[in-house]
Amino acid sequence: MCPSEVRVTVREIWHVALPQGTTLVGGKEGLSQPVEWVSPLRATFPLFGALERRYLALARLDVARRVDPRLTLAYLLEQLHRAGAAGLVVDEPVGDEDASRADALSLPLLVLPPVPTSTRSSVTSCAP
Repeated sequence: MCPSEVRVTVREIWHVALPQGTTLVGGKEGLSQPVEWVSPLRATFPLFGALERRYLALARLDVARRVDPRLTLAYLLEQLHRAGAAGLVVDEPVGDEDASRADALSLPLLVLPPVPTSTRSSVTSCAP
């Protein structure tokens, strides 16, 4: 099989590449979706750059809210589904309504485990 024919799925990325403790909260039916690339959310528009079909989106929801307070997780899920994204990985807990929306769209919604406060401050702070 040629390397271009190898397909990595959302399920495989979840189990192999994402941190232990990452949980699937919605969109289980889409776990077999192939992933072509990963696209992180940016702090400018367009939020995901040149997002294409089968891209796995990574989003810090606080960054999305800083870009535009009207950007909700429900909106991101709808737009990613319309774009043909393979799934969405977020960094904070999500509500039941958003999890149900991911289920309805068959768009895997994965939540990363919490980052310990001491680690977070050393990563985000530039102060000595």
